[in-house]
Amino acid sequence: MRIAFNSILMAITLFVLIFFSLVDTAGTYLVSADIEVYLLLMSVLLSLIINRQVKNEILEFLNTFFVFFYVIRIPFIFNDALSSDVLSRGVDINEISWYLFILVVQYLYIVIAILVVNPRISKNAIRNAVSEKVFKKVLFFCYIVFFLNVLKTFLFFDIYGSSLNFILAIIGSIFTERNVLMVVIILSIVSEKNLVLKYKYSVSGIVLMIIALGVYAGSKSITIEFILLLYLGLLVTNGPLKLKIRSYVTLLFGFIFGIFMYFFGIVTRGLHVGNYDYNISNFKYLYSNRFGSDIEYFLNSLSYRIGYLDFFIQKISTTMYEPYANLLYYFKSIVDNLTPGGDIFGVPYAATAIFTAYHGESDVANSEFLTVFGEAHIIFGFFSFLFYLVMLFFIRYALVKFKSSYALNTALFNLFMLMSFYLWLRGPGLDMLAVFIVYKGIFVVFVMFIIKYYSKPSIRRISLE
Repeated sequence: MRIAFNSILMAITLFVLIFFSLVDTAGTYLVSADIEVYLLLMSVLLSLIINRQVKNEILEFLNTFFVFFYVIRIPFIFNDALSSDVLSRGVDINEISWYLFILVVQYLYIVIAILVVNPRISKNAIRNAVSEKVFKKVLFFCYIVFFLNVLKTFLFFDIYGSSLNFILAIIGSIFTERNVLMVVIILSIVSEKNLVLKYKYSVSGIVLMIIALGVYAGSKSITIEFILLLYLGLLVTNGPLKLKIRSYVTLLFGFIFGIFMYFFGIVTRGLHVGNYDYNISNFKYLYSNRFGSDIEYFLNSLSYRIGYLDFFIQKISTTMYEPYANLLYYFKSIVDNLTPGGDIFGVPYAATAIFTAYHGESDVANSEFLTVFGEAHIIFGFFSFLFYLVMLFFIRYALVKFKSSYALNTALFNLFMLMSFYLWLRGPGLDMLAVFIVYKGIFVVFVMFIIKYYSKPSIRRISLE
């Protein structure tokens, strides 16, 4: 029996709706926002019901993101040990209902914009469309890029920033192990099953090594990103997901493992930041010092990281971030991050500037995201519907205009577009999104060239003697 992923999202949202209707909001920051929470949850359910009919991949991913990063946060708000930017940064509780109303409007704006523009993922990326020659060449290229990243990590790694010169730093930003992970996943999904099984050790080996390298370097999200890429790859090739129960159980265990690796990454990052020797005793020391054995801390920390509901409320509750969330600042940041040879305006990414605006200067690179809804409201207010329309028309135009004779290239491009859509939803600022598109786009084009080159049949020269 196969169950639509859309139905899973509906079940989660219904559970949160029932839960919220049974609990007492007194003592939480939702105490005066019952109507707005109900309106938000009913809006999500309406969107999910509509998508049961239209089956739009972009809308399904929007709803997936919203359920996991906004809706699921709601039950955690009733935890007495809640860690929240809403509570710790002095947001006026009396204004929460208004902020949630804004969120409802912004969410419905983007849902309606998707339904109006109707961007769709091409289904040309079918299975059994990759030759063994192309498979081996692309996989070999991925191994080369990976091992170059291994050298960079162990010879030049610096948690405080790049120790490479600007040009090499840009090259390092393009040919990353995360981009390799994207290519390996879509290669495995599009290729014939027997071909993937034949090279299963090579494929699984590079995936595991990328995850291990990311965790060693202090990445907290590399395992979760693998699961995300797998989900997006299936969405690209199969459309809205409809999987067997066994597949959902596997994804669930994978997600739980990803959460464990997230906290593991926090400790490894702490080793680098504190300049500790990388050994078991120091790892145990930092682990016990940071976490101890309190399971509530883990749950609280996890819910905080997926608490984009709190991030949104806090970001629109103050004017502190407006100097960095505007188109002029984005332009300066994009120019600085794409110009070889040094900065022109001397401004960091907006996400970094937003972190600094609240916390002050830090030796370690950190950032805070606005969320797509917070960014749109800060810049455009209730005219943000037009902004969503423009962005989605761009997405549709790119998906429609991209043409390739090679299914793997089509699948790779579509996955690249969905990854860009995902980053936009997270809301790091349009400057980081633009630089992401440029750098990852260069890598994708490079891989497409390899696929095209080795997909052409070899032409033998015929002697006329």
